[in-house]
Amino acid sequence: MSNTNSEAQPCLNIPKANEASAGANTLKKSAVTAVKEFLATQAATQSEPVVIPKPNIIELTPEQAKTEQCMAECRREILNIDEFKLKESVLGAICNRGLDDESRIAMVNEIKQGHKHLPKDYDEEDDALVIENARDLLVRTIETPPELIKDILYQGGKMSFSAPSKMGKTWSLAHLGISLSSGLDWFGFKTTETRVLFINPELQKFSFEKRIQKIARNLGAKLENFDHITTRGKGLASNKLIPLLEKRVKAGQYGAILLDSIYKLYPEGTEENSNSDIGRFFNCLDKLADRSGAAIIFSHHYSKGNQSNKAAIDRSSGAGTWGRDPDTIVSVTQNEKENCYSVDFSLRDFPPMQSVGIRVNWPNVSRDTSINPKALKTTQYKAKYSENSILRVLMDKSYTATELQKELKEELGMSSGVFYTFWSDVKKTAGVTKDKDNRWSYTAPVTNPANN
Repeated sequence: MSNTNSEAQPCLNIPKANEASAGANTLKKSAVTAVKEFLATQAATQSEPVVIPKPNIIELTPEQAKTEQCMAECRREILNIDEFKLKESVLGAICNRGLDDESRIAMVNEIKQGHKHLPKDYDEEDDALVIENARDLLVRTIETPPELIKDILYQGGKMSFSAPSKMGKTWSLAHLGISLSSGLDWFGFKTTETRVLFINPELQKFSFEKRIQKIARNLGAKLENFDHITTRGKGLASNKLIPLLEKRVKAGQYGAILLDSIYKLYPEGTEENSNSDIGRFFNCLDKLADRSGAAIIFSHHYSKGNQSNKAAIDRSSGAGTWGRDPDTIVSVTQNEKENCYSVDFSLRDFPPMQSVGIRVNWPNVSRDTSINPKALKTTQYKAKYSENSILRVLMDKSYTATELQKELKEELGMSSGVFYTFWSDVKKTAGVTKDKDNRWSYTAPVTNPANN
């Protein structure tokens, strides 16, 4: 019978018993040899099988597994801190009294060894400039810091508390600090309990401590989360104080650092009306907020005189930076009601907040909904002068604004400040006109008796 395959198939030729001439043992050896040859021929005619190596699994001891887990956690921790914080952490560990000298030396050697691999031109300040791509923001959950004051201030921000002289700014900030340290309401707003540091450069130590004691007893606060420093008489302006705080205050140690009053911390030569000077001063506060992770809250004063005619954001004394830099500005102005104040808010990170009224009788202060926040205490000169005082003079002849101001000064004793307060509205009055020479005049509108 013919073979239909193109190639002859190998066959297994096992010697038969009657063909064996050397007995049973010889026949057995011949059969084994034939099987080996057959299998070799079969393997040569087929593709080589794929051999999957067995994984080289090394069983870790419990101690090794613990070490691997520790290293993984350490890597994650290091990736989450910058160079400055790493340095601060190492310094803190080295100063730990419970650490033995051998471990201290080993720690320093490890840090030095690691720095050998940094570029020669490495500067740790370069770590402050990190360029990030925003693509991940589409899928990443962005962590929001705690709201220390509900709808008003986040932890890590800057807040200015501005008020007129003798309103009780120190009382107010002490009340805020104690409220934050105990999670109590402040001016009717909810707060988040956190540890606070209050820096007092203005009052004598006994005076400050008496106020804290009085407020805490009135509120029923325990003060475990309230730390304070009195710097009066120590010559610690911000350029000296803030570096000391950076050394003493650990990141995350405080949720808020309060400074009262801020003018006592100006570096020598600082001009309150200079935008560049105040800008540099605020940069120092930013640095403190960034490295401590705390909100920086400070008090500031108004310009002299009644400020009710100005926008709330413009009432602070000094350069315009006071009204632009802080994330939150709380402005307190005297209300027409006795011992009452209107509180306005200028907010960067929150929706606009309606003004509120507070009633003050320190150490007691409370939100009072019966107070109209828009009813600010009027200035004394409004009873003496009015827009009509200017219009009556303008009816006689035309004046430039400067001439008119001088005329009113001589005739009525009206100061330039009072004049220009009214002048912006007088110019818009019907019948007031200006000619090509910038001279103003006023013609009273004719009244139609039929309309009376």
